Amino acid sequence: MLERLVSGQFLRPHGLKGEIGLNPYASSLERYLSLKVCYAENSEGQVLSTLEVVGVRLEHDKVYLRFKGLEDRDAVAKLTNLYLAVDRSVAAPLAKNTYYVADILGCRAVAEPYGDLGVVKEVLLSSPQPVLRLHKRGEEDLYVPFFKETKLRVDLAEQTIYLRLPEGLYEIYR
Repeated sequence: MLERLVSGQFLRPHGLKGEIGLNPYASSLERYLSLKVCYAENSEGQVLSTLEVVGVRLEHDKVYLRFKGLEDRDAVAKLTNLYLAVDRSVAAPLAKNTYYVADILGCRAVAEPYGDLGVVKEVLLSSPQPVLRLHKRGEEDLYVPFFKETKLRVDLAEQTIYLRLPEGLYEIYR
């Protein structure tokens, strides 16, 4: 398992005083209020900088953050499109049969009778139930709801998610 968990993706600067928006991956925005230290990572998981949080503001479905040493729009702009990661040790505990987004990204998705559906590239949290964006080379991405009725089993050791697709969903995409 990864020692750090990706907890969101930085958006663009907000205002002139070093605030930046975050597309949060956590199910509860309030979790960000206690954030003290985080990391800016690229898409390969490489830490580009350690960030000390000096301000958190919640607004609707977004989080706005300010960091020590990044006190204006230009300074914080370098974080745009990078990922916010936290140490696994400070992550909020999960309920049974729930998973950190970081743990399921990159997992292979499989469903009977279709077989390999692709790799989890994104987890969309903007709907009432999470939706997995599955990517398979040479095919259109498949969007699958990820909840009790579709999730048969998640094997993090095998990096595999076993799914039961809603009737007709596969045929829409393929």
